Amino acid sequence: MPQSPPQPCRYFGLSRFFLTRRTPLPVSRSAHRSPFAALMGGVFYQLRGKGPVTGRYMVTSAVVQLVTGAGLIWTLTSLDLPVVDAKMWVKLALDALVAVTALAGVRNRRSWAFYAVGTFTAAAAVVAVA
Repeated sequence: MPQSPPQPCRYFGLSRFFLTRRTPLPVSRSAHRSPFAALMGGVFYQLRGKGPVTGRYMVTSAVVQLVTGAGLIWTLTSLDLPVVDAKMWVKLALDALVAVTALAGVRNRRSWAFYAVGTFTAAAAVVAVA
């Protein structure tokens, strides 16, 4: 049986080209995974050296991850796809915790914040996969 063409999304009058049933999900997921790669890549790179510190890129990556996570949830709900509410709230809380910890680490220049950012980011990845 041939598939019907994708139907446009009906929310907020966004263009037909952008919001079809297939277009926004891969874009949103890729945009959400990139900050994770920046955070964990920075953590693994600094683990080799002495005195790892939280850099400004960690704050930027954490905020981008939080915003794209909220956007991904909005995309899923606007396309009427299933969303696990408990998992969503835990993941957003962990992303917010990463952002606050990274900001505290940049201001205080303490090593505990660096390790906490790495741990919370890894925990967010575990929640996302589970």
